[in-house]
Amino acid sequence: MFAGTYPKYVWNHEYKRWDAIPADDSHFARTLAAAYGLVELSRIVRKHYSIPRIGLREKLTEEKLQKIAKLANAKYVPGFGDHLLNLILDAHKDDAMYRGSTAKKTKEGLKKVQAKARELIDALKDIDVGSPAEYPGLLLEIQLEKVHFKEQSILIPDLIEVLHLLNHAAGDAKPQKRKET
Repeated sequence: MFAGTYPKYVWNHEYKRWDAIPADDSHFARTLAAAYGLVELSRIVRKHYSIPRIGLREKLTEEKLQKIAKLANAKYVPGFGDHLLNLILDAHKDDAMYRGSTAKKTKEGLKKVQAKARELIDALKDIDVGSPAEYPGLLLEIQLEKVHFKEQSILIPDLIEVLHLLNHAAGDAKPQKRKET
C-alpha cells in the first residue's frame, strides 16, 4: 500500500522547514505530499507496518474480511478490507497511545529520555578525540563508517550533536491535554 509511493522530504533552508516532494506522479503520492508533514506521514507509514506485530492479519483473514464486506454491502471488497484494517489499527494505536497516559507519566518518560541522552553524550565525550580513552572512539567511528546512516558517515561529534537535539526536544515536548468525549 505505501511502498515507494510516499513523498520524500527535503530541508528548505529559506523557510526553515521540511518540504514534501511527491515520490511519483500518482494521485496518491501528490495527495500525501499535500496533506501530511514529515512527522505525520512517517508515523502513518510506521503504523501501517506495525500491522503484523499486533496480529491483525492473522485475526482478520481475507475470508473474514470478505464476509464483513458482504454484510456491509461493500462494492469494492479489497479496498473495504484495507480500510477496515486501517481503522482497527488506528483504534488500536490510539488506545495504546493513551492507555494509562497521564501528564505525570509523560513527563517522567521524557525526563528519562533526557537523562539517557545526557549519559550517552558523556560516554561519547569520554572516548572522543583528546580524551584519555581515545582509542575506543576510533574503533567505534571505524564501525560507524561501515554502516553509512542515510548514505552519510556518522562520527562521534555528529552523534553528540543529535543527542543534544534529542535532549532539548524531550525537554521542550509537552503533553497535550486530551479532549474528553
